[in-house]
Amino acid sequence: MKGIGDKIKHIRDMFDYRDSINITVTSQNEIKNPLPDWVVAFAYDNTIYILDKLLDAPVHYQQEIIIHEFVHLATERYKKNMPLCLYEGVAMYLADQKEKLVDIIEVSKQIDLNNVDYSNPLLYVYSFNITYMLVQKYSLSILVELIKNGCIKKIYNYISK
Repeated sequence: MKGIGDKIKHIRDMFDYRDSINITVTSQNEIKNPLPDWVVAFAYDNTIYILDKLLDAPVHYQQEIIIHEFVHLATERYKKNMPLCLYEGVAMYLADQKEKLVDIIEVSKQIDLNNVDYSNPLLYVYSFNITYMLVQKYSLSILVELIKNGCIKKIYNYISK
């Protein structure tokens, strides 16, 4: 099993991301905009913000969250070319957040695929599953190349019609 440093290096190499990052622990009270209760971290401007409530979680979960948010920093420049479900799904996949792997058919019955956003808690389940299926069918390296060259959003928009 790779350690967190090895995973971060792998993600840096995968997305050609060389920026320095900061990790800051903060509290909900210090955040200007209110966040949903389920949020434990977020990434913005080369900084991963960890909410202090995450510090009570098991270390492996904290590491998954840090890797998830790091993936967002590494893929930020490609975000306009990625549907939201892949932006979140790739972060979950690379953070090894497999607990979200469920029957995609059941999830798709419960979610409006044309209106997927952060207000729906099933976004993450759907996102992980879609990404997992794409990696199984095509490979992670092909998915990353499609993201980097801007083709993935075109393909996704075509198949989701």
